[in-house]
Amino acid sequence: MMNKGMGIRYSLALCAALMVPKAHAVLSDEQFIGLTESVVDQHVLPRYQALAASSKALSTRVRALCAAKPQASLAEAQQAFIAALQDWQQVQHIQFGPVTLLMRNYSMQYWPDKKNLGGKQLRAALADTNAVYDAAYLQHASIALKGFSAMERLLFTKHAQQLTSGTPTCRLSDGIAQHIATSSAAIVSEWAAERDGMLNASEDSDYYESPEEAATVLFKALVEPVEAIRDSKILAPLGETYDKARWTRSESWRSDQSVPNMVSNVLALQALYQATAPISIKGLLHSVDAPLAAAISEQFAAALAALQAVPQVEGKTVSKEAYDQLKVAERALRTLQSSLLAATRQLDIQLGFNSRDGD
Repeated sequence: MMNKGMGIRYSLALCAALMVPKAHAVLSDEQFIGLTESVVDQHVLPRYQALAASSKALSTRVRALCAAKPQASLAEAQQAFIAALQDWQQVQHIQFGPVTLLMRNYSMQYWPDKKNLGGKQLRAALADTNAVYDAAYLQHASIALKGFSAMERLLFTKHAQQLTSGTPTCRLSDGIAQHIATSSAAIVSEWAAERDGMLNASEDSDYYESPEEAATVLFKALVEPVEAIRDSKILAPLGETYDKARWTRSESWRSDQSVPNMVSNVLALQALYQATAPISIKGLLHSVDAPLAAAISEQFAAALAALQAVPQVEGKTVSKEAYDQLKVAERALRTLQSSLLAATRQLDIQLGFNSRDGD
């Protein structure tokens, strides 16, 4: 039988044991390199290649429309835009590498545009009827005038009525579409050097100082966008209550792509988490916390199901049914983000500064 002194010591020892945090995984350089190679080759590069192809198709369609070629139509140009936009949404979480050079990430899509800079600068550009909207013009133009947001205004608003041969609207549309295509192709070609830098990270490298640092940007690309989707793409347009909802604050509302954008975002993040081989983030997490690894897969599925169940939103108004379902999606994303943060702790990954912290 345990005496009083022994009981006290046993209780203290038990409490101390329970207070010791669960051991975290310490990944090796080989694991970091293997993960980076798998993700870059199977996730990042194919998606940028798809964007380059669809952006080129968009440029071709817009040029054909503005040249009044037979069978060219506004509807075809709009569909090409949507295809390229969705490919962009599939890489929107990759906020590192060549896409950040010269603020390409913002010039590809300037959003949110809280002060309507895109609208103001688009009107100013079109007012200059003698302008030549070529690569040199767009190189010095505002980032709000160069990418998908400006292209959407030209194809899906009253500006589309002016998309006829020789008009400033057509010439500007052609220039912006070409800029998107050129930028996408350049990003693909520049990723060869980025890939080499990530896989050969060292203290002497100009890219990353260690394999861990290179792999950490992939974890950031997985975790941080969940908050951005939830806050900027759902909560900002919905407001605190239904009567305060302003769907015109949502991304790509003019082309009715606000919700499809989010579906593409979450599908891409889900693939980043679990769809690479032979090493994936889920696989690394499974080795240290199998229940959490499985839970995150289930939470991705739940978030996707919630978004896919949102009734189609068209125009400026969101229905009460769609509003309520988007709230369900927001809660699912909140749960997912919490679990992903827990996963980084379990894998001893330090995400560091979050660019959204200063917002």
